[in-house]
Amino acid sequence: MLFYTRSRFFRAWQHGLKVLFFCAVALVLLMYMQAQLRGQVAELQALNTSIRVPGQVTDGQGLRFDNLSISEQLTDLFWSAEGALSSYVHQLAIKASVPYARLAEQAVGLSPPALTALTTLASDGRLRHRDGLAVTFYPDYDEEVFFSDNALCLIHPAMKQYLEIAEDDTTWLELELLMHRLGEDKPESVKARLQVVGTALLEDENAVLAPYPWLRAFAGRQGYTISSDAISFVMRDNSQIEAFTKQFLPHFAEPHMAYVPSKHVPGGLYYRMSGIVVHDQAYQNAWSAIERSITLTRLSIAGTFAMVLLAGVLLCYISLRNRRQELAVLLTLGSSKASLMLHTVLDQGAWVVLGLITGILLSLSFQVSPRQRLMMVAYIALSFLAGITLTAWRFTRLPVILMMKDKA
Repeated sequence: MLFYTRSRFFRAWQHGLKVLFFCAVALVLLMYMQAQLRGQVAELQALNTSIRVPGQVTDGQGLRFDNLSISEQLTDLFWSAEGALSSYVHQLAIKASVPYARLAEQAVGLSPPALTALTTLASDGRLRHRDGLAVTFYPDYDEEVFFSDNALCLIHPAMKQYLEIAEDDTTWLELELLMHRLGEDKPESVKARLQVVGTALLEDENAVLAPYPWLRAFAGRQGYTISSDAISFVMRDNSQIEAFTKQFLPHFAEPHMAYVPSKHVPGGLYYRMSGIVVHDQAYQNAWSAIERSITLTRLSIAGTFAMVLLAGVLLCYISLRNRRQELAVLLTLGSSKASLMLHTVLDQGAWVVLGLITGILLSLSFQVSPRQRLMMVAYIALSFLAGITLTAWRFTRLPVILMMKDKA
C-alpha cells in the first residue's frame, strides 16, 4: 500500500500541484486578511486615545461657554478626586472670578477689578487666543504656578506701575476679595495676600491671575463658596464617552435651542442652567469608517473560509472521478474499500501538507498571532480532509461495473 501511494503521488503530480497551489494561496490570503483585521482592530483601539475629544460646560442652549456661574458642587464633579466625572476627563481647565475692592492706586475709570483663578493659561479665553508675549513669568516661575495651591499671582504691567513694583520684583500684593457664603447674597470682604511672580498683558488692566487650587483652598478654609465661570476638558478615553454622558445627565443638560429648565430647579431660567457639549464628531466619523472596514474584512474572511471548504471538496471529487476506473480495478483485484480510502487520503493529504508548508513560509511576514496562524492551517487541512473522505467514501460505495464506465 505504501508503495502504491508513493507511486501514485508522483504519477498524479499535475493534480497535486493544483492542490498545493490552492492550499498555499488560500493560506496566504487568509493570513493577509487576518493581519489586516488585526491592524484595523488595533487602529480602532488607538482611536480611544489618539484623537483629542474636547468638551465644555455651556449654558442650556449651548451658546455660551463663559460667565456661567457654575456652582461649586457641580465644579467638584470634575475637580474633586471623588467626583463622578473626574475619572473620565483630563487636561481640566477651570476659570473662576472673584471681585476685589479697588486699590487706591488704580484709576477710577477702569473696569471693576476681579481676581481670576485658573488651572491653566488655556482656562482663560483672553489668553488662549493671544501670542506667547501676553504672559511673562519671573525667573524660576512658569505656568506650573497655576497647578499649585501657593498664594501666587500675575498682574497687568500697568498695575506694576501703579504699585511701583520694580522689574522682576516678587513683591506681595494685598487684596480685599468680595466673597459669598453658601446661601447668602451679600458679599463679605476677605483679605488675601499674594506674591507677584509675573505679568499678564490683558485688555483689563485690573486683572489679577491666581492659581485655582489656591483660591479653592483659601475659600474653603474660611467657609466661602466659589462658583466657576468656565470649565473645559479633554476625554481621557474616547470609548467612555457614552458612560460619561450617562454620568453627567443627572447634573447637566444636553444643550439644545429649545431647552426647558428642569422642574427640580424651581424658578430656574434656561440661560442659567448648565449643559455639557462633547465635540466628538471627528472621533465618531473615524470610528465608523474603521468599523466598516472591519466588518468588510470579517465578511471577506468568512467568504474565503466557505470558498476553501467548497474548493477542497471539488478538487478531491475531480481527482477521484478521473481515477474511478483505477479504483474499480483495485477493488476487483481484492483491495478493500477501507484501504482505498486510506491511500486516497494519504495521496491527497501529502500535497495538502506541502501546500500548507509553502503558504506558511510565504506568510511569515504577516503580523498574525501563532494561535490564529494555527487555526488557519487547521481549517484548510480539515476542509481538504473532509473533501477527500467524503468523495472517497462516495466512489468506493459505487458498484464496480458503474465505476468502469466512462461516466459515473
